[in-house]
Amino acid sequence: MRARFTEEGMDFEALLSHPTSEVLQLRVEDLVKEYFQTAEKNVRLSLLTEQGMGKAVQEFVDKEEKDAIEELINYQLEKTQRYLRERRVEATEEKIDEEIRQFRDSKRNTAEEDEEVQEAIIRAKAHRGRSDSVRDDDILSDEPADIAVESDEESTSAPTVRGRGRGSRGQLARSMAEAM
Repeated sequence: MRARFTEEGMDFEALLSHPTSEVLQLRVEDLVKEYFQTAEKNVRLSLLTEQGMGKAVQEFVDKEEKDAIEELINYQLEKTQRYLRERRVEATEEKIDEEIRQFRDSKRNTAEEDEEVQEAIIRAKAHRGRSDSVRDDDILSDEPADIAVESDEESTSAPTVRGRGRGSRGQLARSMAEAM
């Protein structure tokens, strides 16, 4: 069973309404590849290849690498811009589109494309690591958090009272421990 594409995008309802073994075996890369093959020329992605996008989506799905797709897009955009600057392309839309198409076609199914996807995934993991460590630093900090709470009610402050906590167990517990 093939996914159908409509003007709104992929028709997932039609795909999932017939849960056959073929549908259950469908992989994300296959869906991305099919999208690229059936999408109209004017709505296709022009910077990313099917293989690269499929791998980034797979990384997102399998390993919950939330930044994989965004990092791949940013990485590809940077590389394409650098390529166009080096080539000193005439600033017409047709010339730029043609250069981008040639650049993309030259990378298709090459080791360079695999390296780019891996680099994007490494960037995504580093990005996630930085944001996680910032959150961990905030949680582990001894400093009080600056949290603003707005309320329509009048502010009344409760008296601060020291709790019992994990301190001493009292005179009775000490005397029993000494007796043993």
